[in-house]
Amino acid sequence: MNLLFQKMIPPKPTALTTSLVGDALAFVATFGLLPAMEVDVTFSGLAQDYDGSLKTPAVATDPPGVQVALDYFPRGQAEEVFRRIPVVDQPSYASYGLNGTNDRALGDVVDLGGVNRHLESVEVALVSWSRAANWPGLFAENGEGYFHPLTLTIFRVVGEDLFLLEQVTEEFLVPWRPATLDDGGEYPFGGKSFRARFDFSGDRVLSGKLALLISYNTGNGGFEPLGVTGPYDSLNVALSDLAVAVGSDDDPTRMVR
Repeated sequence: MNLLFQKMIPPKPTALTTSLVGDALAFVATFGLLPAMEVDVTFSGLAQDYDGSLKTPAVATDPPGVQVALDYFPRGQAEEVFRRIPVVDQPSYASYGLNGTNDRALGDVVDLGGVNRHLESVEVALVSWSRAANWPGLFAENGEGYFHPLTLTIFRVVGEDLFLLEQVTEEFLVPWRPATLDDGGEYPFGGKSFRARFDFSGDRVLSGKLALLISYNTGNGGFEPLGVTGPYDSLNVALSDLAVAVGSDDDPTRMVR
């Protein structure tokens, strides 16, 4: 079984006329100021779910009241070039955890489909086995889950050698494993699946065979073990024996560790 990766999405040159779901927009802020006047401009609401209506960020200025005009330059159309994650997420997946093992990262070697190669984003499926009841202090801080940094590393594969292309670390909200279903029945799965999306804003162009690895630190695992027990000890990387829907994997039984 292999890791679930999705959406190495390079843009096409065709411009969009609407916002993209959950995607950040590039924009230029222009405003009129008196000479030598300093203004702090703050943007919020940059990540929103698309529901068919135009999405705009909220803008605040200090001092307040400064008029700000936003010129939007939406991302071009995106193309999905590798996908094994199902279109509809499963509640949970078979999974593998890094805590207490000799594996510091877990990944796969893939070949891209499509024609575009400008890296936009990568989504990884993971599974959380931590129950809120076991971490009442953290649950009191956030009833939805806990934040933990995850790292995605992308290598170019040439023969038996790996060449580093990109590495990014972001904090993600890891959900609690539910105790019950929405109807009050007992939750029948060992863990709760979720996706971690890594966004790239540079000009990285991908080509050839790629190795993608996900890593994170736990109490007794990862590249820099934390030495403290936490809910992250029950965080796993999702596995799947599903066929690749976009792109290809020349050895579905292989994993990179």
